[in-house]
Amino acid sequence: SHLVLVAIVREFHDGLQSAAPLALVLSHTDGFSSILSTPLNSSKMVFETTGKYQLVNGDDDNFDKIMQAVGVAEDKRQRSRTLKPIMEFSHDGDQYKVTGSAEGIAERTKEFVLDVEQEDVTIDGRKVKSTYKRDGKVMVQTEIQENGMVVVYHREIKGDEMHVKVTCGNLVANRLYKKL
Repeated sequence: SHLVLVAIVREFHDGLQSAAPLALVLSHTDGFSSILSTPLNSSKMVFETTGKYQLVNGDDDNFDKIMQAVGVAEDKRQRSRTLKPIMEFSHDGDQYKVTGSAEGIAERTKEFVLDVEQEDVTIDGRKVKSTYKRDGKVMVQTEIQENGMVVVYHREIKGDEMHVKVTCGNLVANRLYKKL
């Protein structure tokens, strides 16, 4: 007979819980039992973003200051205050895709692989270099502007919401998206 039980557990040492979960495999085959525990690599956790999210709260004042710092023109910053953009995320293996759209603006799609810097053009025509990384269930996008400024987007899914923290130097804007 053959019996295999697989469980994901957290390891305890001296009453303290380890941050890394373990895969615990119990196997019983022909009278022999074995236990195998293997740490699960948290970097393999999938960023749960398949779906569409629309901006519902944009922290407009702080986000405007960030856009100004990176060189977005006043007329484009003013227009952005009225938009409620939609972001759609998907991935196939290591290939990720994010499509952005907003009323009156052409849809834009970015495809990327984690940890690979790539050149990109922003919606207002600025050239940037972007790198996407995954930190557990948080997707971190680092965008280096032509003027040397660095903008970092931390995207985290919590239930049917996507919380986005945007930082540029000491400027911080928090943006909230709801799943459609």
